[in-house]
Amino acid sequence: IDVLPNGVDTMPDDTGAVERSGPVRIGSLSAYIPQKGLDVLLAAARRMKDRGRAFELSIVGDGPLRAELEALAARLDLRDVVRLPGWAPDAADRILPTLDVFVQSSRWEAMSMVVLEAMAAGRAIVATTVGDNDLMLDGGRAGLLVPPDDAEALATALTRLVEDAALRHSLGAAARGRQREMYTTHTMGARYEQLYRAAIGRAA
Repeated sequence: IDVLPNGVDTMPDDTGAVERSGPVRIGSLSAYIPQKGLDVLLAAARRMKDRGRAFELSIVGDGPLRAELEALAARLDLRDVVRLPGWAPDAADRILPTLDVFVQSSRWEAMSMVVLEAMAAGRAIVATTVGDNDLMLDGGRAGLLVPPDDAEALATALTRLVEDAALRHSLGAAARGRQREMYTTHTMGARYEQLYRAAIGRAA
């Protein structure tokens, strides 16, 4: 069995390069389903608010848990810092460049396309250690990794990035560099071509 990694289009170097004032913008692009651990993300947001951190969290998406997540955000008194705006077309191109931090709180994944898209956008990333996240983020050198279902660890990692602009910038640059080196559509196509040529050669 040959396993070939996914690839995504590379975004321009200046994606989201404009410095923004105000609270740090954290965002997730996610279906509202149990797999995505959004209840854990909201619990982490409550911890961050309790610690007096200035941030805004947008969870862009939709799904069967919308009403449940809205109710949880209200119960946790997060309506001033959390938005659940629904799905946005072309979210990777339109939403990712507006964020300071991308977060993925999933309980399980395979090779996540949205993490690759956040890397291409040069965002600082916090993701759970599921699927290929550890591989894509180079063992934590191109993004912060936390265990799934651990609201405290997620809050701690996000707090680090809220407090440290230099770390946000360095991790975003590392993520963009790794995506360009390993996970472009060109690289993915070349790997498939190489595989097909090898398969044809074996069959000849």
